[in-house]
Amino acid sequence: MQLVGTVNHVAQESDSSAVGPGASIVPACPHPSRIYLSPPHLSGEELKFVQEAFASNYIAPLGPMVDAFEREFAAYTGIPYCLALASGTAAMHLALRELGVGPGDEVVAASLTFIGSVSPATFLGASVVFLDSDRSTWTMDTDLLAEEWFTCICAGCRIESRT
Repeated sequence: MQLVGTVNHVAQESDSSAVGPGASIVPACPHPSRIYLSPPHLSGEELKFVQEAFASNYIAPLGPMVDAFEREFAAYTGIPYCLALASGTAAMHLALRELGVGPGDEVVAASLTFIGSVSPATFLGASVVFLDSDRSTWTMDTDLLAEEWFTCICAGCRIESRT
């Protein structure tokens, strides 16, 4: 593994400039240094759906709710098929596998992440190159990505898009 860039910038509750346009910082909590991966959002219909799942006796891993989700997601995105998986990690693993990622490949990832987003690359035998995050967007720094690609090209590496 390799780290390209500088140490990540972690915004404090009072540093709203680091969040980016249109975003807001998670409300103050007992642990002000904690950054939530995914703040909860409930629409109000969750209890109804949980009750329907229990009533149908399909609570895991498949059933009519999952089938309906896959159909509706495929229709919403305009793609012919959709496959619901248990986690984002499983989805990344399947996507990288389908792209043919394996030993000898390098997968570039933002350094502001968690293990589940990069472990699928290592499961498949690839190496992970971490690029630092942009201070204003918290996403991968595209200037650093361009520098990394230039460095790789100068070193004789082949850059390949497998989409």
